[in-house]
Amino acid sequence: MKIQFNTDNNIKGSEKFREPLITMLSEELKRFSDQISRLEVYLTDETGKKTE
Repeated sequence: MKIQFNTDNNIKGSEKFREPLITMLSEELKRFSDQISRLEVYLTDETGKKTE
């Protein structure tokens, strides 16, 4: 399963940041691994400055 991370401008998606998330998501979804080929994760900062 390929896991792709997308972040907004307020979050730095470094390898150190992603690695624990990849481990957790892989473990939680391993029973579906034959059905899931790719997982896209979108992270945003809800407390950050909002523009409208």
